[in-house]
Amino acid sequence: MTDTKLTTVGSLIIKHSMPTEKAKQEFDIHTPLDKGGMSRMVNMLIRHGGSKSHEHINTLGQMFFNKATEIGASTPLSDYINESDERSAILKEYETKANKIIHGPGSKSHKNDGLGSLTSDYNKRIEKQNLDYLSGRGSTAAKMARTGARGNPAQLASGTSTPLMSLNVKGELI
Repeated sequence: MTDTKLTTVGSLIIKHSMPTEKAKQEFDIHTPLDKGGMSRMVNMLIRHGGSKSHEHINTLGQMFFNKATEIGASTPLSDYINESDERSAILKEYETKANKIIHGPGSKSHKNDGLGSLTSDYNKRIEKQNLDYLSGRGSTAAKMARTGARGNPAQLASGTSTPLMSLNVKGELI
């Protein structure tokens, strides 16, 4: 059985557009252009793209953005909905612990420090739960965040589960 490698028309266009012969030789049309593939391509262009490599990198970025816009590569709102029982339990647990700090003993500064630490821990938990849950539902937004194609897991969690606390203009947690 032969090991068949696949490519796309886009990869062939990118290879043909490379600014130098060395860059054309180095570009692998079989490598997916996910976050890692894009990073390798940019690094290769910096090394082998010649004096105008930075301009070529910008042109490719613009081409990718324009193509995504042209084909309507967007995500439905359902990609961002996380009404899971696990998320609700994490938020309830967080609220209980935050209220204990807020209504407990200690100075305002001590309470802010405690709330900051608690919030940091729970933001990480919410981020992971959110990404796992949405990925499990086949969310394109979660796939893009996981690979770094658009955004990242923290931005996805911020947009889908709202930050647990923020700072006011005085730097105090609210």
